[in-house]
Amino acid sequence: MDLIEIAKRIAYRVQERLSKLTIDKPLNVLIEEEIKRECIGTDQSNQCTQQK
Repeated sequence: MDLIEIAKRIAYRVQERLSKLTIDKPLNVLIEEEIKRECIGTDQSNQCTQQK
């Protein structure tokens, strides 16, 4: 999968979650959660978990 498309999906979902956010959660936490979600089920899941 194209990394640009993955980044766009992550950015879109983070924006969507920010607009619906009812508790104060740091932006970096939201981004990290979306990256983890994106990595699950992709062939890049090993890279995502190893880069921590």
